Amino acid sequence: MSWYLPNHKVTLNYASGMLAIHRQQLGDALDILAAEPADSPCYGLALANKALVELRLERYAVAENTGRMAITEFDTAGCPHPPTWVQTIRNLGESISLQHRLDESLRVFNDACHKAKNLTQRYPAFADDICLEEAHTFNSWGGALLRLRQPGDAVDCLTSARDIYRRYPQNQIGLPETLTNLAQAYTEVGKRTEAALAITEATELAGEDIDQIYRAKIAGARLGLFSKEVARQTLLDAANHAERGGYLETAYLRHCIAAYLADKENDPFWGSEVVQLAEALEPRLSQDSLHPAQLRFYKAVFRERYGASDAEVLNVLLEGARMWCERLPGRLQVRDYQAMVGLMHDHFRKLSAAMLTVGRNEEAFIAFEIGRARGFALERNKGQQDPILSANPFRTNPMDLTMVREIQDGLTENEVFASVAVLPPSLVAFIISKQTITVRAVDLVSNLQEADSFAATLDSIPKQVENQRGIDCIPEQVVAITRELVQAVGDKKIVLLAPHALLHKVPWRTLLRSLGAQWSQLPYITQFSPVFGSIDRRAEADLPKAAIALGFGTTGTSTAPLDLEHEAREFAAIFGDHGQAIGAARSKDLAQALESNRLVLISCHGNIVDREPRPEFLLQLADGGHSVQEIIENTVNAPLVILSACVSGAYEMAEGDYPVGAAPFVLLAGAKFCICTRFRIDAYFTKLFFPTLGRLLNAGVPLGQAFANALETMERDGYDMWRHLSYIELLGRGAVQIGTGREQSAGARS
Repeated sequence: MSWYLPNHKVTLNYASGMLAIHRQQLGDALDILAAEPADSPCYGLALANKALVELRLERYAVAENTGRMAITEFDTAGCPHPPTWVQTIRNLGESISLQHRLDESLRVFNDACHKAKNLTQRYPAFADDICLEEAHTFNSWGGALLRLRQPGDAVDCLTSARDIYRRYPQNQIGLPETLTNLAQAYTEVGKRTEAALAITEATELAGEDIDQIYRAKIAGARLGLFSKEVARQTLLDAANHAERGGYLETAYLRHCIAAYLADKENDPFWGSEVVQLAEALEPRLSQDSLHPAQLRFYKAVFRERYGASDAEVLNVLLEGARMWCERLPGRLQVRDYQAMVGLMHDHFRKLSAAMLTVGRNEEAFIAFEIGRARGFALERNKGQQDPILSANPFRTNPMDLTMVREIQDGLTENEVFASVAVLPPSLVAFIISKQTITVRAVDLVSNLQEADSFAATLDSIPKQVENQRGIDCIPEQVVAITRELVQAVGDKKIVLLAPHALLHKVPWRTLLRSLGAQWSQLPYITQFSPVFGSIDRRAEADLPKAAIALGFGTTGTSTAPLDLEHEAREFAAIFGDHGQAIGAARSKDLAQALESNRLVLISCHGNIVDREPRPEFLLQLADGGHSVQEIIENTVNAPLVILSACVSGAYEMAEGDYPVGAAPFVLLAGAKFCICTRFRIDAYFTKLFFPTLGRLLNAGVPLGQAFANALETMERDGYDMWRHLSYIELLGRGAVQIGTGREQSAGARS
């Protein structure tokens, strides 16, 4: 192995900084490395190791910025230690992934592996060290893929890491972690034998390292690779070992893992025993430890199975909810995010269902909404959750309902909000009016197999609607709850609808209309959480009577072609002197339009292309295909953005119940409203619909009502409810910004 390239001199300052890192004196290391002069031959290395220290200190944004500076320096002046070049790119990927930008991190890990191949050829004397850095990168890459729920691709990366480590038996520091990750990936793709072998190898590699042995065995227990008896004893021994060593948080966490397995095995006796062991440690835990909040969910489950009273179960769940609000940090590390947010969602949904059981409807509503809003805010923006944290309605029993009253204050006597939630074993609709909260519920599922089937049916709705199956593609439970919703609303207007998770796949407006609601009752904006503030009613009513319409391309048939630039000109003309049309629209034209305080319509084709790490939706403009993420560089000032391209409004709901897709990204960037198409849409329909909508907006009709009126006009003109009207949607973000991500659906404007 070689240390540095020939003729390279290490400065005393840089050497002192590296010694401080070795001694874990991280603050001193930062100060020393920051003093390295910009003209020093070690300047790039100093930046790279500063980024490493910032990463260890969990200051991920700073680590990212410093890492980028180091890579720029290496690209310009070279790197005296080639393995560090690869390590720095990998650390950049880690810092990005730990800021919840997993998709972006995959590209960086890919760059690191390509750099490793290149440097190995250029500097064969460093080949061994570079290969080990490549193995570390493959392990990080595989871990990110696991968190993105792409286990098949994770297997490929992790086996590459494993195979490299095996070539260096004297330096396998990363192999046990890789094998543990590989076991998880194998389990998720159904290869349980390979998973068990990976855990066995990880255990054998640990030798006499008891901590590493327990880590490997616990991973095997969580993956269900051991019998219940073996898993139970392993976790008990591991927790006791951690407690004896003074690692109380680790001991408590291992009891939480045992509680999870006891719940999975439906063994309340084992679970209650574990809860008692864990609670005995609580007086010695840090006051801000999050693990007791996790445990309260399982404690409530086991109490319920032992036949405890509703009041006793509620008290446990309320205590846990209070802890989740008091103790959950503003930003979770990605490695903790899925487990934490998933369990938090389960806790608040269980609390909501328990409240409904005893008729406490208002508390049930706010418990559910705060649960999903907390996950949503954790993923996107800590500032969004500050009002929730300061309110913390779970400090008292009965709960403080101030947040409910604030939502109701935004309504008139003739208006309601509707929130539709999956609260096993029921599908529930909360109907919030000025004075009351009404609840309607239908039976949902009775077992896990039925739950999986229900979710799969919801997920298939877009494709089934495109295949013209109409209302027959909607699950019977959703149809039933919609009938209940229509009945409960009566003659009032729905001004906001907030579906839960996969329920966003349902074309609710069309379904409500099909089951008897009038268009005048459906001026609602689809939103993602009413807890973050209702729709900005003033903004909805006072949209500017000015527009920029951009067009590019043609569509239709050979006998009846449609010019999309003409469509843009027609929309702009509605606004007279305040309308501007831009033909042959380019990405820079759209970017500039979005920065204006005007309505913006973009009429063009859209399609899906394969990009790493997943397919992405592109607007096809005169200068090629561009994602909205690529186009939008500054704040979107346009209050309403209309994306007429097919599937521009297709989005998924991620872990924190926040939306991922092109239209949500427009809202994230600053727009208050976005009209978009959920499926492949008929261009002849949009040619008539958008001018109809534009005339209503220019006449001063509030956006929600204008949208519903335009749909009513199209229905009256003979357009089909399910083939045309269900394809288009109005989204809004109320007083806050929402989520972002990559487009995952497929389609192209017809």
